Amino acid sequence: MKEILITLVCLATVAAGALAQGAQKTDVEKDGLKGRVKSTSETLYYAVYESGEVAKGDIIYYHPMAKYDYKGNTIELNEYNFDGNLDYKNIRKRDYKGNMIERSVYKSDGSLYYQYIYKYDDNENQIEENWYNSDGSLNSKYTYNYDDKGNRIEWNQYNSDYSFNYRYIWKYDDKGNKIEENGYNFDGSLDSKSIWKYDAKGNTVEENRYNSDDSLLEKTTWKYDDKGNWIEENWYNSDGNLGYKATWKYDDKGNKIEENVYVSDGSLSSNSVCKYDAERNKIEENKYYSDDSLNCKYTYKYDATGNRVETLIYKGEESIPATIEIINIEYYE
Repeated sequence: MKEILITLVCLATVAAGALAQGAQKTDVEKDGLKGRVKSTSETLYYAVYESGEVAKGDIIYYHPMAKYDYKGNTIELNEYNFDGNLDYKNIRKRDYKGNMIERSVYKSDGSLYYQYIYKYDDNENQIEENWYNSDGSLNSKYTYNYDDKGNRIEWNQYNSDYSFNYRYIWKYDDKGNKIEENGYNFDGSLDSKSIWKYDAKGNTVEENRYNSDDSLLEKTTWKYDDKGNWIEENWYNSDGNLGYKATWKYDDKGNKIEENVYVSDGSLSSNSVCKYDAERNKIEENKYYSDDSLNCKYTYKYDATGNRVETLIYKGEESIPATIEIINIEYYE
């Protein structure tokens, strides 16, 4: 649960920074890949011992994952359920500028589930999104407004009958940092509010989320080292009491080598330690319980481009091999 909480907070913070700074990455880069990737697929095997070495056993599943165009944009994405079966297939179309103008979602049987149509202004800001059901009827509509600096300042949601449903309003400081978010219900009443604070280097140092009555819902604070590395996160509940704390350590190259998560009373909940190769690729990660016993171990291998192509997972204090994940990557020539 605490790992999930940390992930969600991280995502919210990253999203806020991306909107404020207008960071532009290709889909390939967003997916953590390098080079001119054309497609990816995943094969998961049981891990077995053969002649004293860990080897691939029976296959658990094979999944075609994503396809990209030569500019690094996703053109097809497959989503799978917990059983390993195909859930949805996403097909994306783009204009000549690379903006996604259509996304069609298909069920596992190949029938259309939903379709999304996107529109942009002359500055390539997304200004409208229309979500259609499989029969072509409107499900919902979204519109976006921007300030003269390109910051998204308003998001509006409309129902299938075009009646107004919900609105977000954002505010920014002179440096383009998002400092406030207000969510409003269909009747104009305040539903939620968030406030962000930054240090002189533009790092997010505090986030406060409020209920509709302006009472505190939760608070998160962050600390950084002199190199801008994220070294501490504290999450507080509505009473102002600490819910969890996480700390990180880095080596001289900026690689994250240790993570510690603490519960509200300050006791250690979990710990993880990472190792890297000379190219700064993570090659090993060990996760420990609070009593310092090993939970699981991950080892990683990479191709010549620097993309991860193998993950071997060991379980328990005895480091018993469990699964081997192989990522097959096809590149453009």
